[in-house]
Amino acid sequence: MTDRLAQVQAEVARHMDAIAALFREGARVTVIVRNPEGEQTPGAQDFVMTADDLSRVIDVVERRAAAIAPLSNRDRTVPPTMMAPVHEGGEKRSVVMTNSAIHTIRLAEGNFAAIVLSRPTSDVAAIAILDRAEAAAQIQLLRNAIDDAGRLDRGEPTAHAAPSLRRN
Repeated sequence: MTDRLAQVQAEVARHMDAIAALFREGARVTVIVRNPEGEQTPGAQDFVMTADDLSRVIDVVERRAAAIAPLSNRDRTVPPTMMAPVHEGGEKRSVVMTNSAIHTIRLAEGNFAAIVLSRPTSDVAAIAILDRAEAAAQIQLLRNAIDDAGRLDRGEPTAHAAPSLRRN
């Protein structure tokens, strides 16, 4: 082992210990660094560090990939507008956006998360500016929506969708 690799392992181990401390006792932390250029020489540029059984790490990665596969890179045919429920109650005609970007922006009041929604065929985009609590709430709503989409794809009833969006 080279001196440089020993230094990297020591530094990564320190961070892994700090990460493990955030979870329940017994949690396993694995660090995987993949360098796409290293694919020319398999293993040459990759770095994996774990105290776990690699077959269990592979199981987790495959399980997570399977969980998101139904929601990623799906073709969709969408209208330019549709009625959708809004937070303040009722429904509004909403412009349908198919692309999103997340940024941090600075305003006079401080820094905020910004979700920018756009559509390639439109010259207008929408931006949601969120403080930390609002961003955390949006993350939970997105998790709920992903769970519901999976339920619907399996033919099951939704647990989180607004009643007007449920198709049970």
